[in-house]
Amino acid sequence: MKTKCMLLLSALFLAGLYSHAGNNAAPGDTLKKQKKEIRTSEFPVRGNCGQCKDRIEKSAYRLKGVKDVSWDVDTKIFTVIYDAVKISEGDIREAILKAGHDVGEKLAPDSAYSLLPDCCKYRDRKH
Repeated sequence: MKTKCMLLLSALFLAGLYSHAGNNAAPGDTLKKQKKEIRTSEFPVRGNCGQCKDRIEKSAYRLKGVKDVSWDVDTKIFTVIYDAVKISEGDIREAILKAGHDVGEKLAPDSAYSLLPDCCKYRDRKH
C-alpha cells in the first residue's frame, strides 16, 4: 500500500513538472502576468536650473509605473516613459505641480511655488 502511494505521488509530481516544460514560467508560477502599456509623453514644465531639474525629475520618479524621466533645462521640455496600466500622464503632471513647478498652462499651487528656492522661482522672470 505504501509503495502504491509513493508511485502515485511520484507520477503526479512528474506530471506537474512535465506540464511546465513547454512554459517559460517558473514551476508554481500560476499568476498571469499583468499587461504593460508603455507610453512616452512630452510636455512643458517651468523651471530655471539644475535644482529645478532634480526636483522635477524626482517628483515623477517616485511614482509607481514611471520608468524614465528627463527635463531639459534649456527647452523646458519634460519627457517621461511610463506604464499607463499603473499610472496616468495626469498623475505625473499633478506630482510635478505639487513640487512647485507649472506644467503647461496649469500653475502649481502658490503654497508649493512659494517653497521653491529663490533661484528656482520663474514666474516674475523674463525668458
